Amino acid sequence: TPYPAGTVLARTFQAITANVVEIAPDSAVPMIVGGPAGSGFRVIAADLSQITATDTLRLGVTTFGGVLDTTAASVQFVAPLAVANRLDVRSLGAIGQDPGADITAALFAGQAGGATVLANPGNAIAAVEDFTAGGAFTLLTSGPLGILGHLDAAGQVVSLTAAGGSIAGTGAGRITADTLALDAAGAIALTGANAVRFLGPAITPGGFVLANGRGAGLEATDALARSPFLAVAALQGGAENPRILAAAPISLADIEAHFGAGIVETQSVAFDPETASVRGRSIRRLGRLVLA
Repeated sequence: TPYPAGTVLARTFQAITANVVEIAPDSAVPMIVGGPAGSGFRVIAADLSQITATDTLRLGVTTFGGVLDTTAASVQFVAPLAVANRLDVRSLGAIGQDPGADITAALFAGQAGGATVLANPGNAIAAVEDFTAGGAFTLLTSGPLGILGHLDAAGQVVSLTAAGGSIAGTGAGRITADTLALDAAGAIALTGANAVRFLGPAITPGGFVLANGRGAGLEATDALARSPFLAVAALQGGAENPRILAAAPISLADIEAHFGAGIVETQSVAFDPETASVRGRSIRRLGRLVLA
């Protein structure tokens, strides 16, 4: 059967089992992971099923002389992928996934020169190790999420969602970002040496961030606990972890109407290596809160 140039072949009698398996193109071209045979550098699903990496499956990069050499211009997942331990993905540009191309991995690590968007609700990624993001970093997982290494997205927006549990930093886990947005079904505990300029929406069952940057909480069973914004009238407790005693839901439109004078809009520009162009973005803040 003819396959396009660059397709990795692993027939039944050529099954690969190794501690670390690395797959990458030999030049800077897009890399497609999963699905049927097609054009471009594509690792098809049937061949991936023949590969067992007991420690790390590394995509987009290979090691020569002890040095990692990233060659994938971008990495796009087009079919589900499950690895037993660590998935290390490296791209000169973006990393993304098609709808339904869910990723299952105990650990996720790597590097991207552009945006990383892994936002499928079916993802099951337990923890993030060291990852360097040259663009925005968005990750959604269906369970809890651990931060075990340095998620370095200096000057970028990081959005983390743990739909089935908590978000917690462990050991050396820390985040560097311009703006950090969090959404968790459980608690959020990021106590490492984080370097975050602005805190965006931080949603937990009953957890809120005040405009002055302090955190405050409600009981998870309170009807207001999942409201995106609250107007808080009274707090109880010290500065470390106050409880909200009196509050009411408030819409973004009402915030703009009543607190418009305090809303600051900033502009930033950054080079996007994926498109070889300069892109701008606008961020609106009320105190330490990111509104949009």
